[in-house]
Amino acid sequence: MKEHRSTDIVALWTMEEPRTLYSCPVLTLEKRPGHSPISDKHVDFCILRVPDWVNVIPITPQGNVVLVRQFRAGTNELSLEIPGGMVDHRDSNPGDAAARELIEETGYASETVSFLGTVTPNPALQDNLCHSYLAWDVTKVSQPNLDPGEEIQVTEVPLSQIPDLIREGQIKHALVLAAFAWLLGYGDVDTVLHRLAEIVDSR
Repeated sequence: MKEHRSTDIVALWTMEEPRTLYSCPVLTLEKRPGHSPISDKHVDFCILRVPDWVNVIPITPQGNVVLVRQFRAGTNELSLEIPGGMVDHRDSNPGDAAARELIEETGYASETVSFLGTVTPNPALQDNLCHSYLAWDVTKVSQPNLDPGEEIQVTEVPLSQIPDLIREGQIKHALVLAAFAWLLGYGDVDTVLHRLAEIVDSR
């Protein structure tokens, strides 16, 4: 049996033209041959072409996070998340998409949507980005305007309870965790709450 060894040298592979295997409104599945300049290996990669995504952490003036609970067909379960969705032709930039998804899914809106950070959701298979935002002082302005496949329960949870919900596994969507990592990574929850209060007081 041939021994496979790891190497300390890595490089970009040469990728050939892809062949589309399947396409639908939310993704395109491609097979794309690749060639390693180091090992001389040839491998057919499966790649999902997916639009960029956004999610947004909405915080009320009282310091509550607006969360959504909805059915997810991939895992066949109810998932507790923050609002989010795809960047599409209606959006001039990801920040506009975040504000749009917020009001569509929850009926809440904010005059201030701040960028938190960007992650690559699954670079082994996907080519898209997920941009996370923070919406300040959100208030209920309308009823949600949901897509046909969406049934959403909107709830408010104190920001201080988010770490417990994560530890307990009640919030486990990877991109939602990434958004809270951008927010809470600046310090513990008490520090974040203090900074939020300072920002609100300064406006």
